[in-house]
Amino acid sequence: METGLRYAGNDICYPAVLVTGDIIKALQSKRYDPGRIAVGITQTGGQCRASSYLSVIRKAMVAAGFDHVPVISVTSAQGLTHQPGFDINWLKILKLLFVTTMYADCIAKMYYATAVREVHKGRAAHLRKHYIAAAQPCILARDYDRFFSLLDAAVSDFNQVDMHDRVMGKIGIVGEIYVKYNGFGNQFLAEFLMENQIEPVIPPILDYFVQDFVNYRENIRAHIRHRKISDILGQFIETFLNTFHKRINQRFSRFRFYTPFHDIRTVADKAGRILSLVNQFGEGWLIPGEIACLAEEGITHVISVQPFGCIANHIVSKGVEKRIKALYPDMNLLYLDFDAGTSEVNIRNRLYFMVEAVKASFQKDCCHVTDSPGSRTFA
Repeated sequence: METGLRYAGNDICYPAVLVTGDIIKALQSKRYDPGRIAVGITQTGGQCRASSYLSVIRKAMVAAGFDHVPVISVTSAQGLTHQPGFDINWLKILKLLFVTTMYADCIAKMYYATAVREVHKGRAAHLRKHYIAAAQPCILARDYDRFFSLLDAAVSDFNQVDMHDRVMGKIGIVGEIYVKYNGFGNQFLAEFLMENQIEPVIPPILDYFVQDFVNYRENIRAHIRHRKISDILGQFIETFLNTFHKRINQRFSRFRFYTPFHDIRTVADKAGRILSLVNQFGEGWLIPGEIACLAEEGITHVISVQPFGCIANHIVSKGVEKRIKALYPDMNLLYLDFDAGTSEVNIRNRLYFMVEAVKASFQKDCCHVTDSPGSRTFA
């Protein structure tokens, strides 16, 4: 964060500060040969400051003395940048990207459900680390059968962890992609909840990347874009990938705290009751769609995290509150904003009230309380 502020400034979005700081810090660490390294950064190409990361990072690298290191735009969009010597056949690796991302989502889901309940602390973290590392040979060999075998083994191992037999309160976490999934970016929000015996429920990262299966059709319907020949390919890819979605869900269903991964069209249908699906910048309709899915799973306390500078997410996330509460009256939403100056005390104080509300709620549901003068007994 400090390195990012030095080279990027605080007028760019918070994730850009952290990403820029990470890159400069890595280059300054002397772990890499400057003559044999390139920096790759994903690009959205949309109305998001992430589309400016390339120029922000390049400017920072020049200022830090790394102007000779190339910066590459990693994107599937055509026409954003022309980069001789760097070309990815996305169709070739699409299956690999899909399977590995969903595999990681399964590991994450099992980790959070297990770590908050485990008797011997650290067992779930060990399993998570082991199965992420075990995936590397499968990726290099593109061995999909081994991926499925690994997932079976992971489910079995997580199921065998000794756990407390108590009902846990749950809090959902939605919001902007970086601060939602990056522990440092959200001040280790999930870990804080688990320390307080609350299970964090975080939607799969896969949804962010497959939402375009919905977006292009909505844009055609709204006359924002014309139909293209390539749309037929998109329909074929969606059908093809859905077969793997079902296979992984089927294997994952053996996990003892299993809750299904929703198909992206299910998420979109629920979001469509709240706002128009042409709201696609930032996380767009994905935020209300994920909140609706959590509500229908019985999770009525949700935290929405946004970084400073992410205008699209602030507008959508806070703008849909009234409609969400009309559809789900029991929903309790907490908005947390993160930037380089956000104090831990500020965040923890705001979280405290939601954590206490959840604890009170599930204790009321699961415990019979009897009062007597000077004592309180939980049975």
